Amino acid sequence: MYRIPKLDITEGMFYTDHPTDIYYLIGKKVSAGTLLVFPNLAVFFVDARYIDACKSIDGIEVRLAEKDALETFLKKRAPHTVLMDGKTVTMDRYKQLKEMLPKAKFISSSLMDKTRAVKDDNEVRKMTIAGALNFAGHKHAFSKLKEGITEKEVAWEYEKYVRTKGGECLSFETIVAFGENSAHPHHHTGYKKLEKGMPVLLDCGVTVDSYTSDMTRCTFFEKEKNPEDYALWKQHFDLVKESYDRAFERALIGEVFSSLDEIVQEYAIEKKVAKQVRHSLGHGLGLDIHEWPRLSHLVKDIIIEKNMVFTIEPGLYFEGKWGIRYENTIVASHTGPLVLSC
Repeated sequence: MYRIPKLDITEGMFYTDHPTDIYYLIGKKVSAGTLLVFPNLAVFFVDARYIDACKSIDGIEVRLAEKDALETFLKKRAPHTVLMDGKTVTMDRYKQLKEMLPKAKFISSSLMDKTRAVKDDNEVRKMTIAGALNFAGHKHAFSKLKEGITEKEVAWEYEKYVRTKGGECLSFETIVAFGENSAHPHHHTGYKKLEKGMPVLLDCGVTVDSYTSDMTRCTFFEKEKNPEDYALWKQHFDLVKESYDRAFERALIGEVFSSLDEIVQEYAIEKKVAKQVRHSLGHGLGLDIHEWPRLSHLVKDIIIEKNMVFTIEPGLYFEGKWGIRYENTIVASHTGPLVLSC
């Protein structure tokens, strides 16, 4: 894995010390390091713990991060422009770099966001594996639903399954919400016990080979014990699923992301449930569970490209009653959107 050419640096210098971005660009996992990318040169400063492992990276000059080594190099090289991600570089580090390069122009860049958003085929393959395991884990967790089981116990059933089937770790803390708890989009899984005639929401994700997955499913436990509530819940579920279907059909290469959310927002207004929409339609994901872009009608002019991976997750939330969300991980392809969480 060597993706530095994807940055396409034509002038100045790109700076990152973010471990995830470093792993993405050079394929090495380090807890600390500094990567500098110039038009015809890449230099990686890393401490003694990783120096031997990193020396084997082709196309990169690897240097020991000794005292003043970075400062000495930068002052000698003296780039006039420095690109960096303002979300990942700390203020302290920025000030240090300004002192090292007082004449340089510093530019906050979204270069890494946009580069990581378009996956290569190997990344899509890994996310397909993660998505399939995630789906299997959710099926296993739902099979364990029984009267008296707690939210935490269901979450543990999911985690046990995906970890024993090859999951590296959870992509995020599993959300299991029973009854009115599901009305809170980011409910903290607790000790509430499942009762017959109660709705259930499971939002889960597992990481495989460093790549994340994300999906949400809802069900109604022992619906025959509470037929009136189930009928209303099913009506709301059908609205959410229709919202998902409308957005999914629009998730085509060349389409604008904001249009997907606009479709869902318009449908919610038409069905008089707009006040129950509590979050944007989705988000990118990859090495991190939340990546650029955000799927929102407020974020304009972002075009869907081949191999972009993102979630579509419409939801409706009724305080004191229930919340319903339907979510899949999607990859954009020339044959149309493909579901990875299945």
